[in-house]
Amino acid sequence: MTVMARVAILGLVCLSAGLQAQDDFYLYTNLIKNGKGAYEDYVLAGERMRDSVARTLVDCDTVERFQQELRLAEAKVGEDEEPSSSSLAQLAKLRAAMKALPNEPGRPTQLDLDRAIAKDFGPAWVLILRGNQKPRISPRTHVDAQTSFPELAFLRMLPRFAMSKARVEFAKGNASGALSTYRETYKFIQRIGSEYVVSRLVTTRSEAILFAEIERYMTLIPSVGLADFIEDLRTSIGSSPRITDCIAVEQDFFRRTVAEMAKQFESSDASTALPEFDDKVPPEEWEEFRAAIVGMTLQERRDLFNSVVLRHDAELQAFLVKLGQPENRWPFSAPASRPRSNASTILKLHALNIEGLAQNEAAARTRTRIAIITLLAREHAWQHGAYPASLKDFLPESSTVDPLTNQPYKYSILNGAVVVKTATHPVLGEISLRRPPRSDANSANGGRVILP
Repeated sequence: MTVMARVAILGLVCLSAGLQAQDDFYLYTNLIKNGKGAYEDYVLAGERMRDSVARTLVDCDTVERFQQELRLAEAKVGEDEEPSSSSLAQLAKLRAAMKALPNEPGRPTQLDLDRAIAKDFGPAWVLILRGNQKPRISPRTHVDAQTSFPELAFLRMLPRFAMSKARVEFAKGNASGALSTYRETYKFIQRIGSEYVVSRLVTTRSEAILFAEIERYMTLIPSVGLADFIEDLRTSIGSSPRITDCIAVEQDFFRRTVAEMAKQFESSDASTALPEFDDKVPPEEWEEFRAAIVGMTLQERRDLFNSVVLRHDAELQAFLVKLGQPENRWPFSAPASRPRSNASTILKLHALNIEGLAQNEAAARTRTRIAIITLLAREHAWQHGAYPASLKDFLPESSTVDPLTNQPYKYSILNGAVVVKTATHPVLGEISLRRPPRSDANSANGGRVILP
């Protein structure tokens, strides 16, 4: 039985399940047909891989879970007197996928899976390369409570497929091609991280995937072309934090949201607007908040919402000032609770978790610096035949200290590979390139692993 005969290939089952019909319509009409920049090509690349036969590969470790999903789908359809067309379609896809499974599924190695993916990744990769040469134009003029981001379901899987491509190139002995894949994937990751919070989170996750691969395959990375890649990494952290753009968008979003909320309370009887918020206000504040809003005059309500906007602007401005300070002074922990008031209650409903944004940004910047150090160690080994014994052997003194903790990086050679970590941060813990495994089932097991 050939490798490909032992690999179960499912078409449109898993990743497309989260996209609703209206999201698909928005995706096609507003991102693809009207796209002018890189996003258009990136979304098309994701579409190519979604429709590719190599999109989802299942080996024996996941068959039992897949069978359970099928049983649940059958039970759901059986319980519905008139099952929806989408439920029936999903059930049909699951049954068709089960028929594609061999009676005794084999255990393909990671390289087997990588080859299956890389075989179908070519057209999508061409689109990514084309997009990397285009200007990055945001597909949206603003965001509101109804904004969805369906394209991110496509974009977040592309770095994984690109890393499969790089692993196959290493296996073929084409190390320079693998390094080029790393570099172009990093460009793609940086360009999908637009000014919207949700896309910044996808960027952070994608960077972690790429950096883990750099650490894992560092001994194979060639020196030729490495300097350009290191410069790419340095450029990404040489400017102001990328979350400042997210803050500006969030500020506009908050103002629009509060304006809509104020409009709902314009009537003389505010009680008609209150039920919409009873499941959003903390229970211990609900009755007090309800009584206060109902008892206010129209002008008092307007003054309240104006004060909310002013207070939110002041909090964001204070946060931006802190972002201009060294990273070890960024606000990673939530500030002291706001004094209890009606304005505080509204802020809790809609204000952005800016401390969480700072944590993600700091962790991403730190991993980028660690990636630079790791690659510089590789360059040193290429020139001198061995990895440096310490950071001081190949870095200036100022670069051996982590800006996030103000402590020296931890540097060691473990099993023939360089390992760089930060000192333990009181909020973020210890940071390194490699992502911690989600569970034992997802970690390496005898050289045979599931897709990352």
